[in-house]
Amino acid sequence: MDIPNGKCRINISEFIGIVPFTLTILRPGAVYGPGRAFNAHIGPSLGAVMVMIDGGGTVPLCQIGLLAQCLIHAAQRPNGIETINVFDDALPDRDYFLSAFRQCGWPKLALFMPLGLMRLLARITPDSTAMPGLLRKDVLEARHKPLRYSNELMHERLGPVTMMPFDLAMQQ
Repeated sequence: MDIPNGKCRINISEFIGIVPFTLTILRPGAVYGPGRAFNAHIGPSLGAVMVMIDGGGTVPLCQIGLLAQCLIHAAQRPNGIETINVFDDALPDRDYFLSAFRQCGWPKLALFMPLGLMRLLARITPDSTAMPGLLRKDVLEARHKPLRYSNELMHERLGPVTMMPFDLAMQQ
């Protein structure tokens, strides 16, 4: 029997109470650790030059060790069917994140671009998947609008986790 692709998707909520299983979806921030630090929530870079798009807010980070602990705890503590954000406790703002990078020797030059100017560029360019992500309004907003991130449910459901302070983690 041929089933159109769009009709094959399953709404997980239809199975709650019918199928006896638990499902915990972990949504980590930008994972960082030794050898893995940069993320798209800051701005694009080319060699030693970085363009920082500043819309305010914090950078949604997740230390690699924290994510590993949460994966283990989620497997050991079934909580029904839910989604849990996995973020560090103390998230830096974009300026602080950039200054931590600079202490490591990169970038050599940072150009600052206000979020308002990027929003204008995204508005006047075609809204197409062929365009770079930062010139598409939905991608730009998802990465750069000022947000605060909560990890309360992570602590509540997954129990105690340990994490290194941001400054120490960035030095590794």
